[in-house]
Amino acid sequence: MRRLRLWIVLAIGVLGLASPVMAFDSSDTGTPSGSYRYEPTGCTNEPIAIPEPGEVGDLTLPSPTVTAIDESNTTPADVPTTSDVAQPIQRAIACQNAGDILRMLGNFTDRWIAERFSGYDLVFYGRFLEAAGSATPVPDDGQLALVSIDVRIRADGAALATVVTNMNGQEQTSLLVLIETADGWKIDGGQLAGS
Repeated sequence: MRRLRLWIVLAIGVLGLASPVMAFDSSDTGTPSGSYRYEPTGCTNEPIAIPEPGEVGDLTLPSPTVTAIDESNTTPADVPTTSDVAQPIQRAIACQNAGDILRMLGNFTDRWIAERFSGYDLVFYGRFLEAAGSATPVPDDGQLALVSIDVRIRADGAALATVVTNMNGQEQTSLLVLIETADGWKIDGGQLAGS
């Protein structure tokens, strides 16, 4: 899957509970102040079935360029919406830290998953199957932690979450798109901030 590692980091670095913009103080968790690491035990959602590969397409072409996320016509999310949007992201972070890729992908839309398993992305299908077959928790010093999140709602109803995460002492800012489905909010795309 095209840049699967990047997409995992983009897609799972979000959380917000007490306010639409929130920074984290986790002095009681053993993680650095200002960040919060979701424990693997928080990976509680159902796993998806192993995705079937789609059409391979022309693998001589480079991986397609990701379309920039439309950030126009947004308003700040209220506290309840921020909390709802955060839930699949909290679980995704925990599943990343648990090394459980199938449960982690349960927090993404079917459209996003199908897109990752077609065309150029199939180059990595064998590696995906290996990772899916053995959920191994990430060592403590390599786990993803959340620093802050800001949620806005676009005019079309999609949520845009600007997320700052920390992994191995390196901060990264990402922009995620989430859409509301019958099963709650799901991650439907993302990019590094400024991309």
